[in-house]
Amino acid sequence: LMLSSKIIKEGTLLFISTMIGNIASYFFQFFMSRKLSIEDFGVFNSLMSLFIITAVPIGTLLTIIARYTSQFKAKGEYEKIHIMYKSAGSKIALIGIICVMAFIFLSGNIMTFLNLSARVPIIIVGLMLAVNFVLTLNLGVLQGLQRFWFLGVNMGLNGVIRLIMGIVFVYLGFKVNGALGATLLAGAVVFMITIIPLRKFLLDPAKGNIINGSSYKDVFSESMPVMLTYLSFAILTNIDLILVKHFFTPEDAGNYAAVAILGRTVLYLPGAIAIAMFPMVAENHALNKNSHSLLKNALLFSAAISGIGMALFIVIPEFILTISMGGKYAPVSDLLRLFGIAMFPF
Repeated sequence: LMLSSKIIKEGTLLFISTMIGNIASYFFQFFMSRKLSIEDFGVFNSLMSLFIITAVPIGTLLTIIARYTSQFKAKGEYEKIHIMYKSAGSKIALIGIICVMAFIFLSGNIMTFLNLSARVPIIIVGLMLAVNFVLTLNLGVLQGLQRFWFLGVNMGLNGVIRLIMGIVFVYLGFKVNGALGATLLAGAVVFMITIIPLRKFLLDPAKGNIINGSSYKDVFSESMPVMLTYLSFAILTNIDLILVKHFFTPEDAGNYAAVAILGRTVLYLPGAIAIAMFPMVAENHALNKNSHSLLKNALLFSAAISGIGMALFIVIPEFILTISMGGKYAPVSDLLRLFGIAMFPF
């Protein structure tokens, strides 16, 4: 009973915090759907889908860091968290640099496949990937420590900063580059803020290694199923925008992007529940406790939240699409019904 009330309490806290970020992110999309042309809106969201798919290792990294942090916290081994934070930081920063170089090298191929006219937006996506790699280290440790208040505030801030800077950049005439640049800047600011509660792990000297040489193989083998799971989920829920941008007209791609962005609210609404549940399950596992009640309550809570969103899309799709994305997208409102139903099982 105590665990059930904890998942509801912490899940509600994160839900409110992430909803602030999600609402800001959707206002960001609503603004872009009106101020960018239908064609540019399709370009922006196809590149965001590319970012989400290529960022799959970030989700894996977050899971691993949160898991180890939760286990060390459960056993009171805070020095190991310290060592992990310092050791992983330098390696993750190097991975981020490699990501930027890869996007620069492949920008021509990506530009051709997505029928784009410039390389700059693609390079910005590479920079976004690098920033999110280093940000993930901080978020993973905060999640594992169950610092949900600070974690939630920063997740909310990310959306708010992105919205404000997106409005500024687009009004300054930067169009797609402005929308992507706002996303990049928001991640960088949140990274700096998340250093504050973790500064003791960053500033104090830490020596040693929490994982011996023979254990690296185990960590890799454990992380592969996680990565494959994230990759499968990311492809299933994002590849459509990339394929539509490649095969269809720019206007069709923009119309589809509007439906997809709105329809995915059904998918993302219960995300806070999973964020709160994971470190609790990891801690229970470390202490040989059962987590079935956590799973049951999280599933019920998630189904209720997503179900409400799906029902609204089925009943009043044209009203929701028009009031959120603008009247120019009303002709494709019937697709929103199908999209809401499709996202519910995910």
